[in-house]
Amino acid sequence: TGIDIDEIKSESDFINALEIRHLKLEITGLIGLGALYDALYKEYVRPKLIGPLFLTDYPAEMIALAKRKADNPSKIASFQLLACGTELLKAYNELNDPQDQRDRWLQEEALSKRGLESAMSVDEDYIRALEYGMPPTAGWGMGLDRLTQFLTDSPTIKDVILFPSMKSEETKVIATTESSLRLPASGGSNPKQSPQSGEIIIGKVLEIKNHPNAKSLKIVIVKVSPTETHQIVCGCANYQVGDFVPVALPGTLVPTPDGGTQTIAKVKLRGVESDGMLCSPLELGVSSDHTTIHLLSSKSKPVLGQSVKKYLNRE
Repeated sequence: TGIDIDEIKSESDFINALEIRHLKLEITGLIGLGALYDALYKEYVRPKLIGPLFLTDYPAEMIALAKRKADNPSKIASFQLLACGTELLKAYNELNDPQDQRDRWLQEEALSKRGLESAMSVDEDYIRALEYGMPPTAGWGMGLDRLTQFLTDSPTIKDVILFPSMKSEETKVIATTESSLRLPASGGSNPKQSPQSGEIIIGKVLEIKNHPNAKSLKIVIVKVSPTETHQIVCGCANYQVGDFVPVALPGTLVPTPDGGTQTIAKVKLRGVESDGMLCSPLELGVSSDHTTIHLLSSKSKPVLGQSVKKYLNRE
């Protein structure tokens, strides 16, 4: 990108750097340098990291629980293993300095007041435990299912789970009941535009409203066919009206962060009905990220209701 993040001290510095280098980056709804760095990395850097390689020295703003490097406090002692643009492993030294931990959580709380939904808050019990003393600690995580998906070049993680969850008779009934609540497609519509049952499909954001009972949630109206819309409650905010997004309707089986699976059902979230879920890269099996919605490029001409799996394979 030509951007030296060591020279970036604020969000305005970051935006100025984008403008100077004429880089286009969707930053609507992103709050804090950590989120901006992450968006830049995923858009311009990660797709070009063929590797395999270890990515080290993340900016401290990106992981609030990671320890700073002694020789460069603006970076954290961390590394990530990537191959062919796929994240396979993440590791870092745990932060054991109680004052630094408090300061960084206070920074997170400041971001939360600006609207950052994923921000952490100060945990006084945890700070007190650190004050008693914690030895140097480090950890790393790798999902064997995701590694197998990578080694076998499988399009989704569901294809390699050894014992995938089976839909029970009760689940089938729920899926059938929920399906009956969908608006039918018109008889003259293109069959390619009919939602694919049981698969993550392409939808388009028509409207975004604030949740009446939760500041951290949004009510999103998505269109999945020329005549069918759904209301979905979502905790992420990296999308806007007009974006194409992956949608899992009730009855769809999706991966979970712990390597398992879950069947999407129609539920009430803080008193508002949610008819499905907007999907992250994790649910699509393209990365381990489950904190943002995976946006689909309009340049590839996504078709409403089309299987996202087929769309990604086409790309």
